[in-house]
Parts: sequence; C-alpha cells; structure tokens
Amino acid sequence: MSVDPFKQLFEQADPTRGLSAHDIDALVEDGELFQRVLDRTKDVPHRRASRRPWRRVTLITVATVLVLGGAAAAITFLRSPVTNTTQMSCYSQDTLHSKVISEMPYGTHPLETCKAQLHWKSAPSSRTPAGLLCVLPNGTLGGFPPSKRYQSCSSIGLGTFNGKLAHPHVLTFERAAHSYFESHACPTVGSARHELLELIGKYGLRGWRVDVDGSISPSACATLAILPTTRSIDVIGVVEKSD
Repeated sequence: MSVDPFKQLFEQADPTRGLSAHDIDALVEDGELFQRVLDRTKDVPHRRASRRPWRRVTLITVATVLVLGGAAAAITFLRSPVTNTTQMSCYSQDTLHSKVISEMPYGTHPLETCKAQLHWKSAPSSRTPAGLLCVLPNGTLGGFPPSKRYQSCSSIGLGTFNGKLAHPHVLTFERAAHSYFESHACPTVGSARHELLELIGKYGLRGWRVDVDGSISPSACATLAILPTTRSIDVIGVVEKSD
C-alpha cells in the first residue's frame, strides 16, 4: 500500500506530537495565534468542537505553513525562554536594523535598563506597551522601545520572551564568574582556571569545560569568555605591555 507523502510531511512537522493538552496550553498564546491562522483559513467550515482538538488543528496548520512556505518564522507564534544570558541587546527603534547596544549583562529589569541606556521616549498612548522583550535568533534577549506600529515581537519576526530562562543555573554561574574577575584585578591563568572549575561543579554545569589560551606566564592576567553554545569557558592569558 502506498504512503501519502504529504501526510507523512504534515505528521513529521506537527510540533504537538507527544505533547499533552497541558503542554500545548503552555506553548500557545491564543489570541494572536488564532487570529493569524484564521486569516489564512477563512475557507475552513466552522464546526462546533471542543477547545483542545481545535487548538491542535491550529498548530498543525501553523506547521504546514512553515513547511510549505520555507523558513517562515513559526517560532514567532510561540513564547520562548532566553537560552543565552551572556548578554542582552537594546535597540533604539522597533526594528533589528536600528542602533543597538549589545554589551550589557542580562538583568532583572531589562526594559528599564534599555530605556536608561538609549533614552527611549514614553509610550505614545496608554494602550501601547512600555516596550517589547523578544528572543533574538542567537537565544539572547532583545529590548525594543514602545511602538505604535508593532504591538508584538512576532510583528518584528521574533519570538516573544516568556519571562523564563532555559538554563537559570548558567546565569548564576556567569554572575559568580564575573564577580570573581571583578574582585581580582589580575588573576593568573592557573588560579582563574581552578576557580572556574570549582564554580562549574558548584552550580552543576554538566558537560562544560574550561579552555586555556594565550600566555601562561605567571605575569599574565587572565581574561574570561563564556560560550554557552559550545558549553565552554575560555581563559586567556594576556601579558600587559610595560611603558
């Protein structure tokens, strides 16, 4: 018996396979998702059905649009956690092509931080949000100013930040590591490596490693680079040039 290739394609693309109704509830932002899908499915006959089956059919429709339309950002329909807390970015306007400040640590009040850094103007109206927190393609957090044009991250082509961190223990480690380097003006490469290995064990970062590069001279000062995508930490020895 022949197998329908389109049926196989849709089943493989279904993002809800293996998810319970509770899991689906947590993934979907009803209002925005339903409106976007309904705009594309006006020819679908309206039937009286339970809430759960309609939600699942809606998600399959989204997956179909993604597969047949190329890499259209279906992720923008969903809320996402931040997976990379090494930095956050603040944008001067409601576009990825605006001025951006990226070398800032992840904070507990990112919109206030961005507003202070880039002097955002107040919201144009009481109905306009104070700003948008979106998850950038590299997994870091991006803050955008209040906008009349865009009311959601999906309008910019990004996922909406759900207020959670995928790896909160990594952020705790990062803060401890930076605190160590701030309290030691010029740690040696050996002492820095030892301290970082201790912190990796303390905060339970399984599969992480510490790589050493640069000078290992006793006079060299260690610098730090955390690379969450490869679960590695670079300790680089730098010899300061004398005048």
